[in-house]
Amino acid sequence: MITKKIRVPIYNAYILLIISKNLVRDMAKYTDDVSSGDRALTIHFNSPLKYVVGFERQTICHQYISHEACHVTHRIMMDTGIDHTLIADEAEAYLIGYIVNKIYKIVKKRKLMCYENKND
Repeated sequence: MITKKIRVPIYNAYILLIISKNLVRDMAKYTDDVSSGDRALTIHFNSPLKYVVGFERQTICHQYISHEACHVTHRIMMDTGIDHTLIADEAEAYLIGYIVNKIYKIVKKRKLMCYENKND
């Protein structure tokens, strides 16, 4: 299992990234809301601002990375009181890009393959 802390300094938050061969087992340490079909998952804890994003190592793909980055971005924005509006759209777009970039750097550094989602 790979775990890496991603700091999001402007929002005073961090994301714990988990890439696991057995996502259901490893994410069960953080939540009981995991099902056997989950290939990626984002969970949130109220205090301090902490988010856990997990990916199954065998199926990590561009779609799952962007999908989970979107979930955690919306959660961070909600938790910091930024409404989802066209005015806040730019901040949201930059945050999604920041999170996606951080995840890709970790995937690349660990020499993990980014698979195509075969369900499309």
